[in-house]
Formats: sequence, structure tokens, C-alpha cells
Amino acid sequence: HFSGLPGAAPGAAGEGVAALDGTRVGFPTDYRDRLVRYHTIDFPDRGQVRHYWADPGSVEAARAGGDLPGDAIIFVEVYKARLDADGDPVTGEDGHFEAGQLILYTAMQKIAGGGEPVPEIYANGDWRYALFTTERTHRETNEAKCLACHKPEVERDYVFTYDQLAAAAE
Repeated sequence: HFSGLPGAAPGAAGEGVAALDGTRVGFPTDYRDRLVRYHTIDFPDRGQVRHYWADPGSVEAARAGGDLPGDAIIFVEVYKARLDADGDPVTGEDGHFEAGQLILYTAMQKIAGGGEPVPEIYANGDWRYALFTTERTHRETNEAKCLACHKPEVERDYVFTYDQLAAAAE
């Protein structure tokens, strides 16, 4: 029976990710005063530059090589790269793209019990994820995609920039 059914259209891709909503990650309005800017990454294929921030306790925990504390937060400012007259990203004195227009924020935060409603296939301990608009309000997103992407980083407490976080403490 199944072999007689028509196949998917050429180039079709399944979503394969259950929708998860209900993140409890809030916007850290005092992040520039409370958090430490520890890393910058250029994304040439997207024309973006991102600035990474974390709480001081996470910086210290990463330096010690352990999991981040129960109130850890990693916060990211996402900017369009400033372009020159030829449309190429401008590189600043620090060797990274210069930030142009702010386009969104991302956050991952450990929240006690935050992992309980998450199916095991996606679970990242107590980490939860959120996107925010430039107006600092939640931007609709399927959090399962964030959880699935970070899942392989279990040895680094689900944080892609764990090594840079540890180096920031030195």
C-alpha cells in the first residue's frame, strides 16, 4: 500500500520538529550593566555581527570547566553589518564587522524546572530559549529548533560559545 502512494515533491523538506511554546525567558533590561560582553562573531553569509553577553557567574563557572550556574543567561545582540560604498561589510579596529542596524536579540537562560515540560529528545537540562524584537518583546519562534540545535553541545552545557566564555575569564 505505502509503496503505491505518491512521494514528496522534489526538494520538499519536512519540518520534523514539534512546536514548543511557553518559554519563560524574559528580556534582561539591565543586561548592559549586569552582564559581561565576552565574544563577537561575524556571520559573512548573513551580513551580520553578533555580540555575546553572559552573567559573571557563568564566566567563572566556564573558566573552572563546569556547568553554568542555575541562573545562567547567555544574551546576544544581532546587528546587520555596516556596509561600505561597494556593499561590503566594514571591518572595525577589533577585526570584526562594525555593527549597523540592530535587528533582534536572542537569549538562552537556565530556569529552575525549565526543562520539565520539554520532551527528552529536545531537552537541554533547564535551558530555555527566546528571540526578542528590537522593541524588546518576545518574537514568535519555535523553541524546539533552538533546543534541537543546542542538544549536541551537552558536554559544554549546551553553549556553543563555552570556550570563548571560559577564555573571557582569563
